[in-house]
Amino acid sequence: MKTKKKLIFFMPFIGGGGVEKNLFLIANDICNKVDELSICTLSTDKIKKFNKKLNLFHQKKIIQSSILEFNIF
Repeated sequence: MKTKKKLIFFMPFIGGGGVEKNLFLIANDICNKVDELSICTLSTDKIKKFNKKLNLFHQKKIIQSSILEFNIF
């Protein structure tokens, strides 16, 4: 049985520098080679540059999901 390849990148802040540009390039390329790629960040302004196949966990999404979990219990 083949195991799924999963990868998570953590980038606290995505600004406009060279490291961020490389993150976009690497993440968009790797998402075609692994089964599941996730990126966790606190930034929300540059997330449109990522491939739509990526799972993006950003500040708004994390806060909304924690509120939903709180309301369930």
